[in-house]
Amino acid sequence: MATLGTRIKKARENIGMSQGELATAIGIKPSSGVISNWERDLNKPDAEKIVKLCEVLNISASFLLDYY
Repeated sequence: MATLGTRIKKARENIGMSQGELATAIGIKPSSGVISNWERDLNKPDAEKIVKLCEVLNISASFLLDYY
């Protein structure tokens, strides 16, 4: 079963984006480690960041949240 973190990582890697690039694109300081923490399921993005992730990664919220 894929977690939220693994879905973020897969979507990011599918478009060839680094964690730092993704952080910058959604308005987070690249060196903060936030993306890494999300991908390792240590923390979860808030609703605003989920919307930005979907826009930047060109994925649906239903895919990201595994809600169909």
